[in-house]
Amino acid sequence: MPRKRPQVLGVDLNRSESRRQPAPSEPRPILVQIRAPDERDVAGVIARGYHRHTDTKLRVYDTQGALLGSADLRPGDNVEAAARKPLKEKCGGTGFYAPISYSRRSMH
Repeated sequence: MPRKRPQVLGVDLNRSESRRQPAPSEPRPILVQIRAPDERDVAGVIARGYHRHTDTKLRVYDTQGALLGSADLRPGDNVEAAARKPLKEKCGGTGFYAPISYSRRSMH
């Protein structure tokens, strides 16, 4: 006779539902400011995307649905802030090779 696994805190470990991964949340849109408005670009630059998450995992996608990045979540983490980070990094955020914003007016 096969040996049954015990119950843990009222959860029957023999049931297939207890081994399933939690369903991800509905896609939620996110916006990230890449560059602030200035004299040359009055509107500035923003990046759009969306994220889905479970209790322990976050996935960030661009507007076409391509995966940009993922992160592990812990209880108490701010999901929105964690989702903005990979979107900003992948869509031309700050960095060594990012465009430099020079003022049109300069004094010599």
